[in-house]
Amino acid sequence: MSDGGERSFNENVIAEFRANGGRLGGMFAGKPLLLLTTRGARSGGRTRPRWSTWPTARAC
Repeated sequence: MSDGGERSFNENVIAEFRANGGRLGGMFAGKPLLLLTTRGARSGGRTRPRWSTWPTARAC
């Protein structure tokens, strides 16, 4: 996936997460998701949000 396509995919996942009160559908439905937004230590500027999923205890 190209950087532009990956960025668009990430932005869509983040927008869905925020619009639905922290819940996602599709391939992420029912999986825990962490959305992390940070600020730069020196600049104080916000970084682009990062997200990650991980298996639940039931899936292990």
